[in-house]
Amino acid sequence: MLCSLSLPSGVAASQELTTARIGFAPPLQPRFSAAAASLASGRPHGLVGAVIGGILGGALGYFRVAMFCEIPDCDHTRGVLTGAVIGAGLGVFAEFLYRNAKWERPQSGALTNAIPPPPPLSLTLEAPREVEVGRPVPFHLVLRNNGIDSITVGVPGGPHQAADFVVSAFGREVWEMLRHSTSLDMLLAARLAPRDSLVFDTSWLQNNNRGHHVGRGEFVVQAVLLEQTYSHRPIFSNTVAFRIR
Repeated sequence: MLCSLSLPSGVAASQELTTARIGFAPPLQPRFSAAAASLASGRPHGLVGAVIGGILGGALGYFRVAMFCEIPDCDHTRGVLTGAVIGAGLGVFAEFLYRNAKWERPQSGALTNAIPPPPPLSLTLEAPREVEVGRPVPFHLVLRNNGIDSITVGVPGGPHQAADFVVSAFGREVWEMLRHSTSLDMLLAARLAPRDSLVFDTSWLQNNNRGHHVGRGEFVVQAVLLEQTYSHRPIFSNTVAFRIR
């Protein structure tokens, strides 16, 4: 994970950056789903369903032979293999339905109760539409003052923890940049003249919250800025859909 905060080169001379100690800042509450992590990991599509279905099918085949066999020494091999094959096939089909169900498709990301920034602020997130598997996915976040008066904004964490980014797949969280972050942070206060902006750049290395590499698929990213001076609440960006191919 790479992260930086920068000011545009044309920032007015009236803009000031100050810092102040604000104390202990705990991380956001986890919203991670183990099922989503498994399906969004680097395993080939259908593998999870095939393994689970094969185990269940083999077990059912064994018990079926044990219940209906009328001779002393019953051969369970055929029943177990038949049940495992049928179960694996059904598991692959069930996983396909789960991955492609319309109600599972990500629409608004993993963040709930998303509140846009108050006027005249805008928070705009940009990401590439397609990225090759294994390559970092760059995220570009811009907080802009669209008003006619200067305003002061304050975000905790300094340049590397001021903004959080959440990647989701199938409607569930896959990765949150600051999920495991807990530290004594600083308050970054910036005075934004009209049309001035703060820029936050980071990259996602295509890992989930457990550190496992994700595979190809469709994802959604959304950013949250923990603004504490102007709006006194977290503010959320737009969502951006992208594909890993």
